[in-house]
Order: sequence, then C-alpha cells, then structure tokens
Amino acid sequence: MNEGWIEWKGGECPVSGGTGVEMRNRNGDTWAALARDVLWNESWSAYRVVSLAMPPLSVMVQADSALDVQIGGDHYKGMSIQPVEYIHANGLGFVEGSVVKYVSRWKEKGGIADLEKAQHFLGLLIELETKKAAK
Repeated sequence: MNEGWIEWKGGECPVSGGTGVEMRNRNGDTWAALARDVLWNESWSAYRVVSLAMPPLSVMVQADSALDVQIGGDHYKGMSIQPVEYIHANGLGFVEGSVVKYVSRWKEKGGIADLEKAQHFLGLLIELETKKAAK
C-alpha cells in the first residue's frame, strides 16, 4: 500500500505553494513542509499532500514567547540558543540559516539525513556564490 505517496521523478513543484506536503528521500526519511519551502530536486523519491495543522491559537497566545511554541517536535526547545535566534541575531540568509538549523538538530531529530541536508545547503551556497563572483 502506498499510503498516498506519489513517485517523484523531478521537475517543477506539482502542487500550489501553500499546500502541505510530506517528502520522502531515497533513504526513506521524511520531512513535512509547505510546498513552497521544499527544494524540489533529485534528493526526493516521493511526496504526498498532508495537513500541516497549526496549534490552537489559545496555545500560542498563552505562551510567554513564540520561542516557547514548537510545531512538530521539541528538538529545539532544550537548546541554550535556538537556531532561529542565532540566525536572526547574525542576519544570516535562508541558505546559511538552513545549514545552522540542520547542524543544530541532527542528533535530536534527523540524524545523518540532517547532516546531508546541511551539506546540500553548503553545496548550494558554494555554487551560488561562485556564480556570483564570476559575474
């Protein structure tokens, strides 16, 4: 049973950007995000449409800080400095911030797959900056 999984052979995003999707890589690891936040590339083998439910507004209003609310786990909550705080304080861009995020959480969430994601983002950054410098 494929449980709603659709084989991914590459190309452009097949759904609207605001659609929740769960992605599966070739190792079988999964990741959920809005379609617009996914790098639609050859690292994915399948996807399926999912609901990305937000916590009730009452939960978010009762929190002292948005940093006290984490959707989809608690792998950042035990950190002395959450990646988003470091990324924001240092004015890092999306690609650099993604490296920080994946390296920060790999032991608590994604394991080696998160290190591979960080490596992928470093490769993207090197490629983009090399092209930029050549202009």
